[in-house]
This record gives sequence, structure tokens and C-alpha cells, in this order.
Amino acid sequence: MDGLRDKMKRMERDYAHGSSWYFEQAAILMAEIELDQIESFKHWLAGLRPGMASIMMILDIMEENRIESKGDLSLLSSVLIEEKRETERKLRSQKLGDLGTVMTISYSSAVSSILSSSQVDRVFLLRSSPGMEYRNAYQDYSSFTEVTV
Repeated sequence: MDGLRDKMKRMERDYAHGSSWYFEQAAILMAEIELDQIESFKHWLAGLRPGMASIMMILDIMEENRIESKGDLSLLSSVLIEEKRETERKLRSQKLGDLGTVMTISYSSAVSSILSSSQVDRVFLLRSSPGMEYRNAYQDYSSFTEVTV
């Protein structure tokens, strides 16, 4: 249980990662909770980043699926993680051609996947608060194009 709480606290303190990271971390944690923790886990998750689409999706999926055993939690977790990875593979295969100069705010692994597989001359990167995740974006996007913050 302490390992689970540590992971939950890490998610609470994190302001550098984006929606897909929260999705995967929530799916991983889902496999670690006990059946009698489902409702408190959902309540915690709903308050973690209110309105974040990836978290809302996890909550919806948990509501829509009948969870009767730890095996159900593990299976649902595995399916969600595999679907996320498949979506990432599809994003990396998308080529939008010559995009020239683009502007984005904060950091998104989805945006990175699309930009890195397309022709981008320059990215104007806006800083975002509170997490300052633009630093991660700068490091990632700079690996394939010129970046101006």
C-alpha cells in the first residue's frame, strides 16, 4: 500500500507531464488497487486534475466495465496501456508534410510524435504554468528542429 500511496503522491505533485502520462499512470495504478479501494481511487482520480480528458476517460471506462476481481482490474489496466501504446504508434506514423513554422504551448507527446515525423522548420514554444513543462518540450522538440521559447 505504501508503494501505491507514493505513486499517487508523485502524480499529485507532478506538473511537468501531460495527459497521456496521467492516463498511463492511472492505468498502472488501477492494477495495484484492491477491490475495496475502487470507489476511493475513482474519487481521488477525479480530483487529481479535474477536467483532464484522459483521466475522465479512465473514470468512464471504470464505470462502464463490471469489475469483480483483481484480475478484472489487471486486465482492464493492460488493455488501456496497450491501447495507449497503439495510439502512440499510429501518431508516430502520421506525416503531415511540410509544416514550416508552428507554435505550441506546453508539452505534448502527441504533438511531438506528429511534429517529429513531419517537416518542421521551427517551433515557437510558449511557456506554460504552473509546471514549466516547456522545459521538457524544449528538450524534446530541439532534437528534431529549431525551437524558440
